Parts: sequence; C-alpha cells; structure tokens
Amino acid sequence: IKLDNGISFYSEIENIKELKEHRWKGSLEKGMNTIPFVVRTESLGKKKITVTATYNDFVHLQEVVLDASEDEITVSLYSFEPVPVI
Repeated sequence: IKLDNGISFYSEIENIKELKEHRWKGSLEKGMNTIPFVVRTESLGKKKITVTATYNDFVHLQEVVLDASEDEITVSLYSFEPVPVI
C-alpha cells in the first residue's frame, strides 16, 4: 500500500501516521482478498493510494483515488489486469 502526499494512515500511533508505505506479508487466495486500512486526507484535491499484490507470478494493481472537497470525499477504485512478474 503506497500513499500519495496529502494522505496518511489514520491511527493514534505516531509511527503509523508517518508511514507512506505499508508492506503486508500473508497468504492470498484466488478471488477477493480484503485487507482493511483507514486513511485520512490532509488537504483538498485528488490523491491516490496504490495497492499492489504479487500472487502466482503475477502483479495485481489497484488504485484508489480520493477527491477531497470542502464537504465530501469521492472515492474511485480502479482495478487493472494482472501482469507477469519480470
């Protein structure tokens, strides 16, 4: 999980709030795998969260775009076709 500038992990623990990248190692299964995390926007405008997973010699990419305005945040999720690990 990689966070753009203007986004931070939401936590009361300072070390976690300061992270811009989190690597998780665990087992994945075919199909949907949910890894929950909470973020906070620190400024207005569009910010991106990039999520990659390597599974069975393929890299799976998703991007979450947060568009923060004064009143709300619009969340868009983009999933891309897996590509072989080079």
